[in-house]
Amino acid sequence: MIRKTYYIEGMHCIGCETFIERSVRKLKGINDVKVTLASSSILIVAVSQQRMPSVDDLNQIFKNNGYSFTKFQQNQALQPKKYVVAIGIFF
Repeated sequence: MIRKTYYIEGMHCIGCETFIERSVRKLKGINDVKVTLASSSILIVAVSQQRMPSVDDLNQIFKNNGYSFTKFQQNQALQPKKYVVAIGIFF
């Protein structure tokens, strides 16, 4: 079993967590997926390194959904767009 954590830009609610988690869980060779809004991260457990989706794979899968994936966590303080989206949803 291989475990890998990636970071996600563009999530703003529990629905985003659920959508990404369900979508990745459908991929062949994936044993478990945990998406966490609070840390903007996804933990993927795959049966082998060959079945583990890369950042490029995930970005391709979600390119039309407004999410982007990275190997490293971005500095949250430098992302005002995230706050604008959250405030817009609140109102």
